[in-house]
Amino acid sequence: MIEPTTDINCLTELIYPHLRGESIAMMIYGSRARGSARTDSDIDVLQIVKDRPRSYSHGSINIASYTADHLTLLATRGSLFVRHLKDEGKIISDPNDVLSGILASYQPPKNYNRLKRNLCLALAGTEALDADQYARGLLRMTIYVVRSAVYIKCAELGNLTFDRDQSAEIAGYPKLATLLRTDRYDHIRELREYGYRLLEERPTDGIPRDLPSLAIWARGDYSLAGRLLESALAGASTIDYTSLTLPVV
Repeated sequence: MIEPTTDINCLTELIYPHLRGESIAMMIYGSRARGSARTDSDIDVLQIVKDRPRSYSHGSINIASYTADHLTLLATRGSLFVRHLKDEGKIISDPNDVLSGILASYQPPKNYNRLKRNLCLALAGTEALDADQYARGLLRMTIYVVRSAVYIKCAELGNLTFDRDQSAEIAGYPKLATLLRTDRYDHIRELREYGYRLLEERPTDGIPRDLPSLAIWARGDYSLAGRLLESALAGASTIDYTSLTLPVV
């Protein structure tokens, strides 16, 4: 484990040896940037690159790389991810002010209704007839979805924070903070119910009842839900932010 330091110089020394590609700009976000890191906290890094963006990791260092154009599109569409970067991120390197300019272009969305419908449909995957076959991937996806639902609720209440404990408190479900750290699949039903309550949405009748079919069906009008369900089907050990933070309009 890496000690819960928030010192930028120390973190920079840890990160640089593991970067891939040519960096245009770089930022730390998450608990290390907020100053709320624990001994088991990862180091979350945003990297702006010229091409071939992707997410990759080295130990507890997680790097999400984006092109400037992609991140700009997210910013102008009111992405929660960009809001996270704007509110709590700390820039490590931005010699040409590319990242600063992108964050300045952020426009809050009129509402989160479309995003909420996508997240709700993703949660429906946990009720699929074959859900137990995809336990590992579904648990990780569900934690991601419910955490996003907590952030949306905080944003709707006008008090957005991306700290897990504080956001759960603000959203009205303080016990959820601990549940969002679970690695037990038998907690998935409880997580799902929290998610539905936070989103104030329930899946409609008539959707496919097996997970592969639901993922394919969602690709049309619910592209984010489709990508989330595909990550669950693949048993993804981590959620690829680069593929999941495309605008939902």
